[in-house]
Amino acid sequence: MQTRYLGALFSILLALMLAVLVLGLWTYREWTAPYQHYTGAGKFVVIERGKSSLKIAKQLADEGVISQPWTFLACVAFRRSRLQAGEYYFEGPLRQSAVLNQVARGKVYLHAMTIPEGYTSEQIAELIAQSGLSPKVETLSEMSRLDLISDIDPEAVDLEGYLFPDTYRLPRHASATEIIRRMVARFREVFDTGHVAQAAAQGLTVRQAVILASMIEKETGVDDERPLVSEVFHNRLRMDMLLQCDPTVIYGLVREGRYGGVLNHTALLYDTAYNTYRYAGLPPGPIANPGKKAIDAAVSPSQGGWLYFVSSNDGSHQFSTTLTEHNRAVQRYRKNFTGR
Repeated sequence: MQTRYLGALFSILLALMLAVLVLGLWTYREWTAPYQHYTGAGKFVVIERGKSSLKIAKQLADEGVISQPWTFLACVAFRRSRLQAGEYYFEGPLRQSAVLNQVARGKVYLHAMTIPEGYTSEQIAELIAQSGLSPKVETLSEMSRLDLISDIDPEAVDLEGYLFPDTYRLPRHASATEIIRRMVARFREVFDTGHVAQAAAQGLTVRQAVILASMIEKETGVDDERPLVSEVFHNRLRMDMLLQCDPTVIYGLVREGRYGGVLNHTALLYDTAYNTYRYAGLPPGPIANPGKKAIDAAVSPSQGGWLYFVSSNDGSHQFSTTLTEHNRAVQRYRKNFTGR
């Protein structure tokens, strides 16, 4: 009787051991076998905040990223992992362990967003909104965070000029605060202590250098010309000449909703603080967000006697030292442009 009992118990234990072994092998295979049950090269999955591990596992299975939610949950429990919300991109086939590593470490998908050089704050806010990252109104609100630059520009009234144009990689639900902080931090990396010293050597504060850089950025897209344009402005400032910078006039008109797309004689006469045809010196603030080459040129102009420049109608400019030379150049390029 006892022998039969022991034999039965042994059989049960053996069956259980085999079951555990089979289950373990099956679970291991599920953990380690690459799996993909969706079309295309990859799959975006958005995990909302507050979702339980069970709901996340079921979502991943429904999306075809993992085969079984239960084995995934076992792996979560075994590793004592904490799953994080966010937008993920899974490029499969992937092992469950790889999927878990990605979600547990919060390795969310980062969207590339490029801010072109010379964009204004308004244009940047619009671009961010179009990218689906942050509503325009929230971004514009964050652009008034003067505490981000008060130590380098105590006169600033907004962040115009300090939102560095670059390519940023951001998560889908990046906040306006995070985006603006990143852009200002990048500006501070570029406008380093060396630039501060160069600006001081030119008799410029950081704010004045940024204003000048924004004007250079808007005047020319030709890299070799930036130091020359800078030279013209520096020379004019030293001689108390009007800067007569068209982009500053346009900026002032846009701010007041009066720019119709053409800078004619009437527009040049319109009275705004940014009209450098009416008021001497630099305008009251930056007119755009300059890139590194414009910043470099602002604090390190070429050395010479240039006082004037005019568009050659091909993206480049003709520079002159005297008004007579400049007027000849204006007539020449105007004739070439109109064909008369």
